[in-house]
Amino acid sequence: MNRPEAERARALLGRADADLAAVRALEAVETVPDEVVGFDAQQAVEKLLKAVLAAHDIDFPRTHSIRFLLDLLADHGLAAPDDLHGVTEFYPFAVQLRYEAPFDEEALDRREARELLERLRDWANRAYSNVVAHQQTRVANSCGSRSTGRWHVQRETYASDSLCKPV
Repeated sequence: MNRPEAERARALLGRADADLAAVRALEAVETVPDEVVGFDAQQAVEKLLKAVLAAHDIDFPRTHSIRFLLDLLADHGLAAPDDLHGVTEFYPFAVQLRYEAPFDEEALDRREARELLERLRDWANRAYSNVVAHQQTRVANSCGSRSTGRWHVQRETYASDSLCKPV
């Protein structure tokens, strides 16, 4: 993961956290329509999936399609666990239920939606952390002893910023 993609992934995770915070805050507020809570849930899902893609340096188009993003992850060997595929149910909240008349669907189970989002957030965070840890290990392994003496790794925010410096 290069620095711009690492920053992009971290930014997406942060914005997804804000959307998830909105879902949590609105979970019990009955005066707020399901369309509003569902929109925040859909936005969190979209950003979490895009964060994992960015962390793995996988290009993705501008899209609200959760199914497309899940398929893109799977195409690159990064499939989300099956129990998280229920997030596709949030897709209509991206545009259709936000700007058009809601269809006669059953009410959004807000607690279930929040719990699903929290599991997706945990998975995305682990996926991001694993990439960062892998890069740090790779950099550390490449900075062993050199002919000029002992070396160590100076770690900064990103593994790509790590430098091998003489002790």
